[in-house]
Amino acid sequence: KLNYLIMCGIYFTNENKKIDFDHKFLERGPNYFNKESYETFNMGHSLLSLTGDFTPQPIEKNKTKLIFNGQIYNYDRNRFKSDSFFILDEYLKDNKEFWKRLDGEYAILIHDIEKNKIIFLTDIFGTKPLYFVLNENNISISSLRSTLELNSQSHINKCKPNTIYEYDLNKNILIENENYFEFNLDQFKETFDDWNDLFLESTSK
Repeated sequence: KLNYLIMCGIYFTNENKKIDFDHKFLERGPNYFNKESYETFNMGHSLLSLTGDFTPQPIEKNKTKLIFNGQIYNYDRNRFKSDSFFILDEYLKDNKEFWKRLDGEYAILIHDIEKNKIIFLTDIFGTKPLYFVLNENNISISSLRSTLELNSQSHINKCKPNTIYEYDLNKNILIENENYFEFNLDQFKETFDDWNDLFLESTSK
């Protein structure tokens, strides 16, 4: 029986201290667990490998690191070893507009080392949750509330769906960019035929 809690887990903090990972986080991704410490930063990732090549995270390119939970349906499997590399390339190409070509469900965290900022977000419906804690000059972000509770006594915030968060590590300022995707709710259909086609296409993913 498939445990509905099995999926990738992500964790990030700029607190320069030992990080404890609870059993919920470690068991979340059954295929691989990896943690990486560099400068004052810590990243953790538990992997459920679904598509593409086996890809332990974080991955890095051009001084930019990424950890990711979810699945991207539309990435080119001939060009990218996995959807994680597709997301990172889209960010490096389009910066904060990178989400425009992501068709899927996701929670993403990107550490742009050169710009000294953190970008994190969930998809437009918040399918993959993310939580964060702000504590003086530190930020911690996790897929699981329990992991943040284990490592911090500060107030835990849940990321809003359809919102991109940008944390400036120089100024220790968090900016929320809400409603990055705008729905067109104009009604111009006269039959259900197109809706049926789109529904079948959507579920086939």
